[in-house]
Amino acid sequence: MPAKTMERSFPKITEEGLDALRQRIGVKIGQTAEPWCHEATRDNIRHYAHGIGDDNPLWCVPEYAKKTTFGDVVALPADSRLLHVLIKDGWGRGWGFYGTSRASLETIQTHFTSFVRVRTPSGSAMTFRFWDPRVLRAMVPAMPPEEADLFFGPCERIMVEVERAEAGIPAMALELSRSPGKPRQRTIVLA
Repeated sequence: MPAKTMERSFPKITEEGLDALRQRIGVKIGQTAEPWCHEATRDNIRHYAHGIGDDNPLWCVPEYAKKTTFGDVVALPADSRLLHVLIKDGWGRGWGFYGTSRASLETIQTHFTSFVRVRTPSGSAMTFRFWDPRVLRAMVPAMPPEEADLFFGPCERIMVEVERAEAGIPAMALELSRSPGKPRQRTIVLA
C-alpha cells in the first residue's frame, strides 16, 4: 500500500494583502497578547518555518523525520532560511541562546525547563532567566565542573551573543562547550 502524502497549501502574499497591510502603517496597535515566544518548541519552529516558506520535513514533520537516519526532527542546517532569520533578527536582542545536541527537542526542552522555576535559600519560588545571554555569560564560566555538567545536560555546546562595547565592533558570540573541569570558552567573530 503506497504511503499517504499530505497536501499542504499556505496563504500567498498578494498585492491586495500588501496594500491592506500598508493601510495599517502608523495605526496604533491596541491591547494585544504578549508577542514573544519564550520557548522554542517543535510547533513554533514549524510554524515559523512555514511562515517564511521553509517547510523542510526534517524539522517540520516528526512522522517523516522518525523514518530518516536521524530518527527525529533535526536542527536547522547552517544554510537554512529560518536559521538565517533567527540570527539576523534575534542576534543582539537577547532572545536566548543557541545550543547543539544529539538529543531530541523534547529532551532538551524538558532539561532546560527544569531550571526556569528555582527556590531561594529561604524557600521562595522565583523565575530564573538563565536563557538571557547576559546571565549565561556570567553564570556558566563561574560554575564548578559538576554544576556545569548538570546545566549543559544533553547539550555539547551553547552559544550566546557578546555585548558590543561600541558601534563599529563586529558581532561576536561566546561559545561555551563541555570539557573536563570548567566549560571551555571561545569568542567567535561573526561579521
